[in-house]
Amino acid sequence: MIFSTLPDLPGRTYDVIGVVVSQTWLNPRGKDDELHEMFNHILRQASDMGADAIIDIKMTAPSGTDRPDPAIVVIGTAVKLR
Repeated sequence: MIFSTLPDLPGRTYDVIGVVVSQTWLNPRGKDDELHEMFNHILRQASDMGADAIIDIKMTAPSGTDRPDPAIVVIGTAVKLR
């Protein structure tokens, strides 16, 4: 599976299959494990869709919450290479 933050795969053609997304409340003590699980979650989603790659991956921390541990969202576009 190819992971890319680029909005395109230069030199490759593909069909867009769908959007993959994962969200969690980040616990500072388990931050690395939670981030790893988030990427595993979008990987499983893309694999279930039959994708070969996830492009345009973005990670955001939505604002407007009074929780001490931030919400983290990972989103990307699942694609099938031609």
